[in-house]
Parts: sequence; structure tokens; C-alpha cells
Amino acid sequence: MPPSSPHAAAWSLPDNLDLQLLRDAQADLQSRNRRQAPSKAQERAWECFYQSYEPLLRHWLMGCHIAADDVKDCLQEVWMEVMKKLPAFDSNGTQRGLCSWLHTIVHGKAVDLLRYRSRHPSKRLNGRAEAMIVERHAGPEAACGQRARQKAVQEILAALDKQVSRLTYAAFYKHCIEGQTLKQIAAELNLTERKVWCRIYQAKRKFRLLCNQPAHKDLLDDG
Repeated sequence: MPPSSPHAAAWSLPDNLDLQLLRDAQADLQSRNRRQAPSKAQERAWECFYQSYEPLLRHWLMGCHIAADDVKDCLQEVWMEVMKKLPAFDSNGTQRGLCSWLHTIVHGKAVDLLRYRSRHPSKRLNGRAEAMIVERHAGPEAACGQRARQKAVQEILAALDKQVSRLTYAAFYKHCIEGQTLKQIAAELNLTERKVWCRIYQAKRKFRLLCNQPAHKDLLDDG
């Protein structure tokens, strides 16, 4: 069966859908959307749902001819879309139905990324991201070329991604790279604006520490 099939790699899932798990995971996201605290059982259900279906979503993405370096970012976009739409998902009670629904989201995000990459072969970072690097290196050294700065930012982002949680990295990336507001990010990630701010603050501190490491500083000063 082709890797992109909605039922490929479903061997890792039970044949029968755990409806209670699904309902509790939906309830967890619904509570967060209403700015209410989910129950412990609902939190566990969401974590179990994520752990159960993450390998399958990753498998599908890898079968969509996406560059290996882009899989993680695209997977994050997929999960944010799942978190946004899962509360309203109307299950037909089957694993096949849920997997088909998830596969539609994966396919849509993969197509969006491939179209973007075809139009923008070299991903550009906005001025805010570059400024975060340059502000710690004022003076003549800050006049390094745009390509060197972009390379440095990409190196540091890759390192940051390994040091913080999925949600913290997503909040930081959307705010500092894409320029989204706290309100927009809070809505997408199902968090309060304060929690988004705290995650961004945490990531910025680690980001600046990475900027000051010799290997990264050399990249910034190159050019």
C-alpha cells in the first residue's frame, strides 16, 4: 500500500476506535477553547491521543515527498490544525473514519508546504528574527551579510527546537518569525495569552543563550 494512503501504517493502531479516548481528548480541547481547566482524565486522554497518532501522521508526511528538514515543521502545522478542528469532529465510530479525517489534514498541509516551497525556494526570515540576533552583536560585526545571518538563525532555530517543548517552539516561531500576535497564537494553540507570553519569554532566553555560543557567534560574524 502506498505510504500516502490514509490507512498505511495503521498497523500500529487497534482496529477498533477507542471512542471514550476520543471523546475525552475532544473534551480536553473544548475546555481549553473555553479557557477552562480540563480534568486530569481529559488531559491524559489528549496526551494518549497525541502519542498514539503522532507516528502515523509523521509516516504520512514522509510519504508526501517533503524534504526531511521540513517534516517536523509541517507536522507541527498538522497538529495545530488537528487541535483546532478535533473538538467539532463527528466520528462515525470507526478507526478508518478518524484516520481518513486525519489524512485529509495531513495531505492539505503537505500540499500547502510543497506549493510554498515551489514559489519560495529559499525560505526567508523576517526582520524581527534577524534583529534578535543582531541586537546582541552591535557594532561593525553586526553588518554581516544577509545570507550569513539567515544561516545563523536557521542553525539556532534548529538547536532551539531540540531544547524546548513542541508548543513553546511553535509559540516562539509564530511570534518571532511569522510576526503573529499573542491573541492569534493563543487561539491557534488553545492557550491563554499569558501562557503564550511565558512560553515565548522562555524560548527567547534560550535563543539568546544559543546566540552567544562560540559556534553560532562565528556564523553571525562570518561575512
